[in-house]
Amino acid sequence: LQWLLTKSKHSTACRFLIAGGCTTALDFLIYLALLGINVPTPLAKFCSITISAIISFVINKYWSFKRQHGSIAKQGIKFAITQGANILVNVTTNSLLLSLCNVTIVAFIGATLCGMIVNFALQKFWVFQTKEEL
Repeated sequence: LQWLLTKSKHSTACRFLIAGGCTTALDFLIYLALLGINVPTPLAKFCSITISAIISFVINKYWSFKRQHGSIAKQGIKFAITQGANILVNVTTNSLLLSLCNVTIVAFIGATLCGMIVNFALQKFWVFQTKEEL
């Protein structure tokens, strides 16, 4: 596991998946809590993904992509734009899947997977890119 997280050519993706798993679990718990107090589904999903995105920025900047350097303001703005795209994809997919199958966990997982693809690509190649990746 240590090799996979530090020396493998896939180590960034592995760290991103672990970080994403943790923030997704947080997202899901917040989402369920908000649904439990009768917050409308789109608003509950918006709030849960937004809170987890803020935590995700810190974890991804310093651990997943290891970008201790660089303008935090510039990265923060790019990350916010990326998360806006992620939230749009996530909330839309969640609402669509929920209307199609009416199963909360299926809608949540589908929305998360779609958002994860968009999120990783934008973070790796735009938000936290290195000069070698230009």
